[in-house]
Amino acid sequence: MASGIWPAAAGATARMHSLDVSTTNLVNAATPGYRSETAVFREVLAKTASGGPTPSVVVRTTAPDMAMGQIVNTGNNLDVAIPDKEGFFTLQTPDGPRYTRGGNFKLAGDGRLVSADGVPVLGTDGRLVNVPPGSQEVTIDRSGAIIVNGERQQTLAVVRFPNPDGLEKVGSVLLKARPEAGRPESYDATVEPGALELSNEDTASGMADEVTNSREFEM
Repeated sequence: MASGIWPAAAGATARMHSLDVSTTNLVNAATPGYRSETAVFREVLAKTASGGPTPSVVVRTTAPDMAMGQIVNTGNNLDVAIPDKEGFFTLQTPDGPRYTRGGNFKLAGDGRLVSADGVPVLGTDGRLVNVPPGSQEVTIDRSGAIIVNGERQQTLAVVRFPNPDGLEKVGSVLLKARPEAGRPESYDATVEPGALELSNEDTASGMADEVTNSREFEM
């Protein structure tokens, strides 16, 4: 009888993982730049202390969906969207560069341009984007340049990767480049000022996934 418990427990654990993923997607359905995730299960061979293989072990991971979300106009001067599916804005975190499609930027008290979560934005010159204190009007043009009181300043760093599937999610809207993603490449991207790309999560299919995972867990 005990032998039947482990397959059931493994199935329940897998469905719990899928349920967590679908719930996270639904929670972030209104988060600009959010990439929905899919639960992924891989079987790998573990090794014993002696070096010999043991039975396969299931590893639970997730994979981000890189499809574009809908772009909507907001009219906000510091909102910006990338109208192609290749590009990513570049942010500087304590752990190194991170990439995002979320362009809902704002100015920090010290004049730095930061993300909604307060992460500094990088320019094409590799430096943090800064706006001089006391600036009255700050906008972003279609080339990604910061326009301060009518004068062109730094330009937002927009990059693309040879293999976007090598990007790994870190948090809700940030992406980390694994080695297989390749080196980030700058290109002549055209951005859409006063607009945001919404989450690419489909609420209807997300709700269906939630129901399916819940029922399978119960079974």
